[in-house]
Amino acid sequence: MFDPASPETAKARSRANFDTIASQYDGLRFVHRCAERLAELTPFTPGMRVLDLATGTALVAALVAPNVGSSGRVVGVDFSPEMLVQARARLDSFHLGWVELLEADAAQLPFPDSSFECVLCASSLMFMPDMSAVLREARRVLVPGGRMGFTGFGMGFLEPLHTLWLERLGRQGVPLPPLPVRRLADPAV
Repeated sequence: MFDPASPETAKARSRANFDTIASQYDGLRFVHRCAERLAELTPFTPGMRVLDLATGTALVAALVAPNVGSSGRVVGVDFSPEMLVQARARLDSFHLGWVELLEADAAQLPFPDSSFECVLCASSLMFMPDMSAVLREARRVLVPGGRMGFTGFGMGFLEPLHTLWLERLGRQGVPLPPLPVRRLADPAV
């Protein structure tokens, strides 16, 4: 019988997983591209207040900080202590020591309402056990009219694996009808 993990158990597992991979995380090329694209598509102004949710190794924060400048505020939050160690090393290497890092749960942000003009989250929202709570919190800390941006995996992200899987099944003689592709957000699924 399947026993789904409680949200707290899921968070603990996720934290442990990210702590384990923290030192190798930057080897994942796609996370760099997601961070770069998010930073490219978001307009920043000097003095702006920006929150980077699930900052990880501070890829987004390091890209945003030079545009916002030290007259602004850039805060990266993550619930993985080991990711924050990597984040601090990245920021220090770019002489961005003024960027704040905080160990926190994105579903329970320790900031007052309307604290930021921009809230970003790259390659992470889909890993959060309670996405609704995270989005509510992001909206809460965002000023009215502020900007929120996030990246996620598109439908084609795992396509090479899907094709390889079908080819391998075919080599085993398994007849396969065309498999439907559906969006997880579709309530009919």
